[in-house]
Amino acid sequence: MSRRFTTFSLAFLLFLQVGGCNYPEVPFIPTIPDNADGKPHSYLEFYGRMDTRSTSWHQASDSTARIFQFDKNDYPNACSIIFEANFRTLEPNKFVEVRLFNLTQLEVVPTTHFIHQNLELIAYQSENILPYLPNGPVDLAIQLRSVHGQPVATGWRSYLRIN
Repeated sequence: MSRRFTTFSLAFLLFLQVGGCNYPEVPFIPTIPDNADGKPHSYLEFYGRMDTRSTSWHQASDSTARIFQFDKNDYPNACSIIFEANFRTLEPNKFVEVRLFNLTQLEVVPTTHFIHQNLELIAYQSENILPYLPNGPVDLAIQLRSVHGQPVATGWRSYLRIN
């Protein structure tokens, strides 16, 4: 029985691999039912972490902490888009500021500016930014700065939550 099942499974996987199913490629976006009403959220993650001691707004020079070509119209059933960021100071009694920046239009996305003073990694959530995002694709980046010129950092898990 086990051998027959294994043979069938391998044949089925080969069928799928060779092109037995012609599904269009869709980017993988995990949906996680984690809210009280059981509706799933989609998450788009800003990969990587950043740190700086600059008192000027800083963003990574590569693709770290960015989402390229984000288009809210790709989510026609979305009721809200929430920016969730986690960050911390690396020294006590220092402040860090974090915001979401629209690189395409060179402006801060409203309600996404946070100020924090803590060594612990704390997550912050914006208000709904859906009405503040333009129609059409935009490049988004997380920016941060140190208020006192001391080391500060973002965490690994900052993302857009699409409800």
